[in-house]
Amino acid sequence: MGFRILLSLAAAIAYEWIAGPEVHSMMALGSAAIRTACATMLALVVAETAHALFRAVMTLDDRPFGSRQNTPQR
Repeated sequence: MGFRILLSLAAAIAYEWIAGPEVHSMMALGSAAIRTACATMLALVVAETAHALFRAVMTLDDRPFGSRQNTPQR
C-alpha cells in the first residue's frame, strides 16, 4: 500500500501544479494544500479500487471447463 500512497500523492501534486490556481498568499497556500490532500485521497481511492479489481480478476480460474477437477456437473 505504501507505493500506492506515494503514487497518489505524486499524482495529486502534479494535478495541483498543472490545474490549480497560482498561490500568492498564505491563505491560498493553505487552500492549495487542502485541495492537494483531497486529490490525494481521491487518487488513493482509485488506486485501491484498481488494485482490488486486479486481485479479484487474478483469482478467477482460466482453465477450460473440461480440465477442472472436482467441479460439479450440471
